Amino acid sequence: MNGALKRQAGHDRRMKALAEAVRGYEAEFGVIADEDIRSAERYCRSRAIRVAPGRPRRAKPARRAE
Repeated sequence: MNGALKRQAGHDRRMKALAEAVRGYEAEFGVIADEDIRSAERYCRSRAIRVAPGRPRRAKPARRAE
């Protein structure tokens, strides 16, 4: 099995496990509403530590042979 197929199989297993976890959660606590997701996203974004992106590095000029 090549690497791409292996990665895809792993991804598929993780997605299936996630779907099962969500089904279990929703069975116990009720359906996760869109507003619940938006609220959680707002909370997470408010708690995030923002890091300014670094400036792109300029390439060094090529050295001239003397």
